[in-house]
Amino acid sequence: MVSQNVANYKEPGGARDVVRGSLDIASGGEVDFESGSTLKIAGTTITISASRINRGVSSTGAGIAVTGGEVVVTGTLSFSTGLSTVNVVVVSQNTDPITSGGMWVQARKATTAGWVIVNSFKPTAANDVNPVYGTAATTTDWVAVGSE
Repeated sequence: MVSQNVANYKEPGGARDVVRGSLDIASGGEVDFESGSTLKIAGTTITISASRINRGVSSTGAGIAVTGGEVVVTGTLSFSTGLSTVNVVVVSQNTDPITSGGMWVQARKATTAGWVIVNSFKPTAANDVNPVYGTAATTTDWVAVGSE
C-alpha cells in the first residue's frame, strides 16, 4: 500500500512542488538557484546577489552598501573590504585600552579603492605617551560604508 503525503505534493504537469510541511536539506545536500531563477519570500523577490551574501554586504537601496567583520591587528593591517569604494570606516577594539597596556586602534581609507588600513597603537613608555605601533595582537571589529 502506498501512503500519500497530502501536505507536500507536485502540481499537475510537474512544474511546481508545494511544501506545506517542512523541507529539510540533509548534511551534504544543497539548494542551487541557477542563473535566471529567483528566490521569493512571501511572494517578494529577494534581489541580493550571491557575492553580497558571501561578503555579508547589505545595501540601503540608494547605492550605499555596508559590510564589516573582525580582524586581528598587530601594528598595521591593510585589507580589502569587498566594496568597490569606501566612504567611511569605523573600528572598535575588543579589549579595554586600560587593561591592554593603553593600546588603541584607528582606521582610514587606503589609497587602493575598496581597501582600508587599521592601525593599533600604544604609548612609547609609561612616562611617554607618544604613540608607536602596537606590538601585541588586538582583535578589532570594523564596519565600512561605501558602494559595491
